[in-house]
Amino acid sequence: MARGDVNKPHEVKSRGGSVGFVALLAMGWAICRRVDLWPTALTLVRRMARPLWYRRFPYLPVPTREYVEFRLSTAYGQAGVPSGPAAGSDLITYLEWAKRYPHV
Repeated sequence: MARGDVNKPHEVKSRGGSVGFVALLAMGWAICRRVDLWPTALTLVRRMARPLWYRRFPYLPVPTREYVEFRLSTAYGQAGVPSGPAAGSDLITYLEWAKRYPHV
């Protein structure tokens, strides 16, 4: 990976674009309001985290860049990634689905 390819801490890059700061805030706000989805969100964070995430920067349980790109391209195709409130709405829809079908 070239030096210029490093993600900024406030955005997640993908082929279709990036999830910006406003979208991340919308997703954070959406999940904060849905206390019933917190256990599901924590379970999914644990499942998607890189192996040995605590040994590599940015010492957070985030998925690999390739996984994020794959998920965004399968969810949104060439249309890009959600922005603003749409990102929060999509996250809640996904978490509700994951809660309803926990073993999928």
